[in-house]
Amino acid sequence: MKVKPCSSMEIWQSSLSDILKSIEGISLNEVADISAGISMFCCENNLTAVKHTDLLLLVAKGLSGIGRLEEAKSILKNEDSNICFTDSWLSSFDYIDNFSSLFPFFSRGVVLPGNWSGLQEECMWVLDLNRLVIVEEELHEMMVYQSIQVLLKQIIILWGSSSGKGVLAIRGLSCWSLTKLLDTSSKEWSNNFIKYIEDVLDKEVKVYGWMDRPNIILL
Repeated sequence: MKVKPCSSMEIWQSSLSDILKSIEGISLNEVADISAGISMFCCENNLTAVKHTDLLLLVAKGLSGIGRLEEAKSILKNEDSNICFTDSWLSSFDYIDNFSSLFPFFSRGVVLPGNWSGLQEECMWVLDLNRLVIVEEELHEMMVYQSIQVLLKQIIILWGSSSGKGVLAIRGLSCWSLTKLLDTSSKEWSNNFIKYIEDVLDKEVKVYGWMDRPNIILL
């Protein structure tokens, strides 16, 4: 079925075309399918402007979906991409059930796949608090904790394929939005913050009926 592009697509269509043309051996049908899929994704999610790195991620996801893993890896490793954890992204595409709702977090780098040698292929995702945007009027302790809670409730499904088993890595405990509120150098505060995250995840795990919940590590 041919997808009629949104008028806003014209803003980034040229960049998308350049990316697809750079892929060796890709057929015209594959180009059309990936382009249509990305167009539909952007229209459904009201994305009127898509930065180059996001287009690369979406193209890689499209390539992965048609079995073009080497080409997808090449796109993610593009010198202009600045996309970390290429192999982790490739292994994650198939089990991200709610890619659309999580895409804003992926785009801002708030949430990204990670790896660690001791995990033995367990599902690991990184929550980077440095990238979490909290507006000035919400910059007080209660709102920060509520923001974290809402975010955790949205990303918990990333462990759906493993029924909660895996790792959530936290980066940026000393980010500016937290240091303006609390003494983040205190070990007691760090322990309490992690305990809060564990409590939120414990409640969500019960909602889904999982036997496990992601373990928390600090980066």
